[in-house]
Amino acid sequence: MIIVSNGFSHFHLKAAAAEVQRNGNLATLLAGAYPTEGLKSFLQKIGLASHPKILRLLSREEPDLVGKVNPAFLPEALAQLGIFLRRFENLPIKSFNDWIIRLSFKWYGNWAARQIARKYSSATVYHYRAGYGGRSVQVAKELGMVALCDHSIIHPDLLDYFVEHQGQWPEPGHSGSIDLLWRYIKSDIEQADHVVVNSDFVKESFLHMGWDKNIVHALYWGIDDSFIQSLPEIGFGQENDINEVSTFVFAGYFGASKLCSGFYCLR
Repeated sequence: MIIVSNGFSHFHLKAAAAEVQRNGNLATLLAGAYPTEGLKSFLQKIGLASHPKILRLLSREEPDLVGKVNPAFLPEALAQLGIFLRRFENLPIKSFNDWIIRLSFKWYGNWAARQIARKYSSATVYHYRAGYGGRSVQVAKELGMVALCDHSIIHPDLLDYFVEHQGQWPEPGHSGSIDLLWRYIKSDIEQADHVVVNSDFVKESFLHMGWDKNIVHALYWGIDDSFIQSLPEIGFGQENDINEVSTFVFAGYFGASKLCSGFYCLR
């Protein structure tokens, strides 16, 4: 049996949990806020079920995972506070925001550790998202599970370097600066027996930092059907106006790190 621990907000591991469940091998999906039946009923009663932010929460529901999701609401609420404070770019509080989010990660990891020890100790694989493992990874390994870390961006040691050098690679083994939050995520990745990443580019960044190629595995995620269906219809094969500005579509958080990764990929 496999435990999948998704963490907060981005539910890209939800698809993995659903597939494991369809094959009859899922012990549970540990998650942050999740639309349980009780929560949906409560939101309907107080008239908030149609609020845009609530709709984003409700969209996390996966029919194939009914009865298999174990949610933790409070750690994600703390993380959302840190994310909200990022809007105030003119205030010198980045380290404070990182500390808040890091605290929420630790809180979630301690909660997940208790769930594993009490309810799912017979599982054989613990598949967790980088940053959200913490103490739970240690507990899972003590119980004999294989720890599989899921990481979806360049190696933490290279993240700031790529931004500062517009996608250029450093010398092998050399890294840039790394902040409080990413230091924590890096230590979480290093707990794993194996790491799965979402592209050969990300895998290459791990190998560049000296990781064993036999424990880093690239697995490309497909595009979610709901994302494709939300795109406007356009004509393909038509000649673009030479003066037309090129545009890019990003799913999820958009920042300097995605731009620099894009520069590398477009070369």
